[in-house]
Amino acid sequence: MGVLIIGAPDQKRIDALVAQARAHPVPWEALAPAAIMSDTPTLTLDEVAAKAPPGWKRPTSRGLTLGSYDVAFSFEVQPIGLLRHLSVSCAAPGKLPMPFVVERIARAFGFIDGAARRVWIEEYAPGRHAINVVELAEPAAGAAVAH
Repeated sequence: MGVLIIGAPDQKRIDALVAQARAHPVPWEALAPAAIMSDTPTLTLDEVAAKAPPGWKRPTSRGLTLGSYDVAFSFEVQPIGLLRHLSVSCAAPGKLPMPFVVERIARAFGFIDGAARRVWIEEYAPGRHAINVVELAEPAAGAAVAH
């Protein structure tokens, strides 16, 4: 079982990471070559490799450790608008964080609308998995957004 306590010092680190990510969003051009919309429960490294062009590198996210969880966060510019993207994994290999842990971390990172999120499991390294969450932060100009 993992450990998660988010105190005031942790929230300050989170807020700083969010501000850095907001100042440097990942452009769509960096994401589009390997963008995958999948209905499978887990996005695997093989699926990403099959879609991505040769030499494509996953854009880097800013990260930190909260208790026994590793967290990566970015803002991404996508056709619908600016999205928050959170990835939460366990420090221990072969484990996944519980949904209530991901929700607590998501709230600390500014996620607000659980009903409008997309959530999936992604293999980010051989045998290592994370829960990913994306949520629209700002719609693109003229984008129709359904809730």
